[in-house]
Amino acid sequence: MPDASVAAPRRYAKSEATRARILDAAHALFVERGFRAVSLRDLAAAADLSHPGLLRHFASTDAVLDALVEQLEARTQEWLGEAGVAVVAEVAPGIARRNLATPGYTELFTALTGEATTDTHPAHARMRRRYEQTRALATTDGAFTTDESIRLTAVWDGLQLLSLYDPDIDVPTELEAYLAWVRDGVPPQAATPSSAGSAHGTPEHGTPDPSAIIADAAAASPGYAPGRLRRQQLVAEAMAAFANRGFHASSLRQIADSAGIAKSTLLHHFPTKDDLLTAVLVERDRRIVERSTADAAAPAERSLQELPRQVRLDTREEAGLIEVYAVLVAEAATPGHPAHAYFRDRYVAVRRYFADLIAQAAAHGAVVDGVDPDRAALWLVAEWDGLQFQWLYAPDEVDLAGNLEAHLARLLVD
Repeated sequence: MPDASVAAPRRYAKSEATRARILDAAHALFVERGFRAVSLRDLAAAADLSHPGLLRHFASTDAVLDALVEQLEARTQEWLGEAGVAVVAEVAPGIARRNLATPGYTELFTALTGEATTDTHPAHARMRRRYEQTRALATTDGAFTTDESIRLTAVWDGLQLLSLYDPDIDVPTELEAYLAWVRDGVPPQAATPSSAGSAHGTPEHGTPDPSAIIADAAAASPGYAPGRLRRQQLVAEAMAAFANRGFHASSLRQIADSAGIAKSTLLHHFPTKDDLLTAVLVERDRRIVERSTADAAAPAERSLQELPRQVRLDTREEAGLIEVYAVLVAEAATPGHPAHAYFRDRYVAVRRYFADLIAQAAAHGAVVDGVDPDRAALWLVAEWDGLQFQWLYAPDEVDLAGNLEAHLARLLVD
């Protein structure tokens, strides 16, 4: 007869090993496809289990996701406890280095940060709490004000996101330099080539400025008026679907059903899902440019100062576009995503655009001394994207435009 005192620990160890295998498989699949596009059967196959075998450990993909995020956060908390420090300014670069050393960590949390911005996502509440906890940690012992902690977290999130499109960005080094700016007044100085990609680099497909990314709306909507109206309807439905479920988890049939048409009709206008995604991205950028109040003839410093006003307009009138962007830019950070090249090239163009503006403003004496335009542009783009994530989780608590204004106020001379 087997000894029960020996059998029970063995069963427990075997169960824990299987659970760990499931979580490892989930980590890889969630990064590759996005959470909503992964089924329990997908997870079972990846973990080399039967579907009933997986159900003995997890009843749903929501439960798998929750366990995976809890596991990763527990490891971070354990590291913080061992470090014996509580002030985020002291630990942020170290945490960033640790994240980089954990395979798939940055990719998973970046994808989740964007995907879970919709309040129907199972990780929405957890990710919102995560931001609240980070803000609380950053304000410990008066180290930062609440808004300063929001901006630090935003830069951190934005840098991690950008690093997935530009591997030359060294997130820990950039965080250290940003903290030196905030705490000690050291301006964004030129980074070494290994610590930050250049905003003046040339993207693979060539984009001289942000406006060059935007396709001609007429070319994107050929044909007679009824056809253009149908395309516009389908793009609107796809925009809503991608914002709520992400690209991978949204099917053409679902989008066609939402539009009240047959899938074959949708395919007449958009032969592939990638074609529909391209149309969504083009329409989003077209709307942004259409609403822009920027004056091309205005001094560069005025164009920078006007950014918060445009952001206030965006959050008031086109919050849905911000959500579409947040979901897709985070999901597309995986190189195999059909929108990866689009966002990669867009980031190069946007960073170059702002670097040029900052350089022009500096030539007018409107920028604080010692600022490197490339690095300042990187931090501006990173903070802007990070602020958008936080605003989507807590629009009543995070002043997106106000924090962007504070960032620019530190950069520009009154």
